[in-house]
Amino acid sequence: MINTEQMGPSRYQMVAVLGAGTMGRGIALVAAMSGYRVALFDTDASQLLNAKATAVRYLESEAAKGRIDSERQDKILKSIKLSEDLNDIKDCSLVIEAIAEDQAAKSELYKKVEEVVSQSAIIATNTSSISVTRLGRSLQKPERFLGLHFFNPAPKMKLVEVVRSLLTSNKVLEDAINFVLSCSKTPVVAPSSPGFIVNRLARPIYLESLLALELGISKIEVLDELAKESALFPMGPFALMDLIGLDVNLAVTKSVFEQTYFDERYRPSLLQEEMVNACLFGRKSGSGFYGYGGDEPQNAVPLEAIEPTKSWSVQRSQSSLIDPLIERVLTSNDTVKLQQNPPRTSKTSFGTFFNETLVSVSDGRSAAEISMETNVPGVVVVDLAFDYGTSRSLGVSTSPGLDRQTLGEIAYLLQASGVRLHLLKDLPGLYITRLVVSLVNEFSEFVLHRGSDPETASTAYRLGLNQSVSALEWLDVVGPRYFIEVSERLYLRYGNSRYRPSQHLRALLLRESSVRSSVGPTDRSVTGEIS
Repeated sequence: MINTEQMGPSRYQMVAVLGAGTMGRGIALVAAMSGYRVALFDTDASQLLNAKATAVRYLESEAAKGRIDSERQDKILKSIKLSEDLNDIKDCSLVIEAIAEDQAAKSELYKKVEEVVSQSAIIATNTSSISVTRLGRSLQKPERFLGLHFFNPAPKMKLVEVVRSLLTSNKVLEDAINFVLSCSKTPVVAPSSPGFIVNRLARPIYLESLLALELGISKIEVLDELAKESALFPMGPFALMDLIGLDVNLAVTKSVFEQTYFDERYRPSLLQEEMVNACLFGRKSGSGFYGYGGDEPQNAVPLEAIEPTKSWSVQRSQSSLIDPLIERVLTSNDTVKLQQNPPRTSKTSFGTFFNETLVSVSDGRSAAEISMETNVPGVVVVDLAFDYGTSRSLGVSTSPGLDRQTLGEIAYLLQASGVRLHLLKDLPGLYITRLVVSLVNEFSEFVLHRGSDPETASTAYRLGLNQSVSALEWLDVVGPRYFIEVSERLYLRYGNSRYRPSQHLRALLLRESSVRSSVGPTDRSVTGEIS
């Protein structure tokens, strides 16, 4: 059993950070603010000076907000020693390497570090993509080596992945966890597997978004808005890739792709490759998916709403998934009536009728397919949302038989209830549906293969990406049956293994069905639970 009680600065009086780049300077500042003396090493003097300037700016910002006083500010700055001489780390009992993602360069540095520090010192890497077990092979004592993967910006992000190699000792792991706790961070123990936890679980966010752009499902600004409003992302995937750096993001994807023996789920985007070739890295280069030359970014333009020329009625759906949206329409439009006696069958698991128009949550089929299979000319497919009762933007696609007037009037009814509609290309799974299905399947496969338990993986995903919702919450709200049904259709249509339904999902469904049969059909509390 690992002891997670905080040990405080007494265990490691001095910490070394190797590399004064963005991550290194951030980690050094975290350690200094937590009471440690820090040796920040780099062979580039300009990097060290930039690191000091960054620390000064950050602490001044914290002081301006009243979070620290001037005395503590000075103490923190004085506790960071800048050095170009590796011998200055000889008294450090914890060394955190944060140089560029180059295995050969890291291995060579570790050999020099072992010649300087004591036999009891722990050596850690901040790598985000290289196997920690492989890196540890270059040490004389690989049992004292592990990963401490901080997230950018290190002073603000709460998560640290503590990555255990196959050779890391229990004592080293325990001490590393206690160090993370003493820095007021949340440690999660991750396996030395491709992408660890967060970068592995996050790949569908980028790859599905890039695929949606390549397929012409919609424009960048629309896709980003839908990700924020329908999937509750704090930042759109394209804006996030610009912030991370397209080159960095692509490198991590390639690393995961190669380390999983070229698993189709992680195949990199050719579009992203071409943008990196053109040096369109995002914010740091001044241009990426968005421009950063001072021009205001374009807003997503919603579907044009047309004031109704006819009366409208809606019926309850066969699924509770879309009911909150129906309630919003009924509450916000006095002229819309609820259909009675008896409701028509939509012939879909997640659909309802607005007059003669079938409105269905995306179930892995296009609107044209649903129209053909149900013999209903007018079909609107609504992309998936975490909460149809609060979402302010929804993606939709339509069948060829739906006229523009009817679509505009439906947009008017939804706009009156606070929902903007964005017309997407009519492809199976649209955008958010495919993205979330991929996220849920990736999460499920990770748990199935014992990468982590569900709660730990969920915590890592949410804290590492500043997300309020993980696959665990999607499963709880929507349930495994939906994801299995949609995954099967998408896998049949596209053939990509990221849509293949995970066996973990099937096990959840069986468990849910078993519990329901034992407690009775009226107990809804078990829907989609993972235990």
